[in-house]
Amino acid sequence: MDNPVLLDDIKKVFQTDLSLFQGDVRYNTTVIQDGKRVIGTQLDPQIASKVLNYKERFTGNSKVLGVPFITSAPAWSKR
Repeated sequence: MDNPVLLDDIKKVFQTDLSLFQGDVRYNTTVIQDGKRVIGTQLDPQIASKVLNYKERFTGNSKVLGVPFITSAPAWSKR
């Protein structure tokens, strides 16, 4: 999932942006700012707590670079 082309292909099929996280740090994404992928940014602490600490699914509103998104994150354990 490190391959950005794979994420771009998924975005084309589902017509939505997506981000992949390692823990709470974004390591791959289709979100672009100033011509570059927005990687290395942190997941909203409230979402991270729910998903990583309490192992609960999150579905709701969030912002990425100030842009509102409807977000869904499965429950994962911290590794």
